[in-house]
Amino acid sequence: MSRLKCSIWVKTSFTGFHCWPEAQEDIAYLRDLHRHNFGVRVEFDVTHSDREVEFHQLLKQLNEEILPKVKFRLEAEPRMSCEDMALLIASNLPSKNMISVSVDEDNECGAIVRK
Repeated sequence: MSRLKCSIWVKTSFTGFHCWPEAQEDIAYLRDLHRHNFGVRVEFDVTHSDREVEFHQLLKQLNEEILPKVKFRLEAEPRMSCEDMALLIASNLPSKNMISVSVDEDNECGAIVRK
């Protein structure tokens, strides 16, 4: 029997505005600044079940240290995509055990960055 693998994840969200000036004609509404509730999910590999990565601490770090950087950059560069935001979040996390970072728009569409 193969050995099972464990991972942990945290989810949070933030409100922001972005745009895509180069949007095609049929989705021209994306050219204008528009609001989303961006969902964020981060997943980490763990090798044992005794809080190798404590998810409450990870969630606190995400909300208090990393997302303020994302919000600040999004305000300065509203053209940021979900992919851009996921890459920025991933670059600010300890990469040793990170599996993926996803960012979605209104829990409908999004992007995933994987290690």
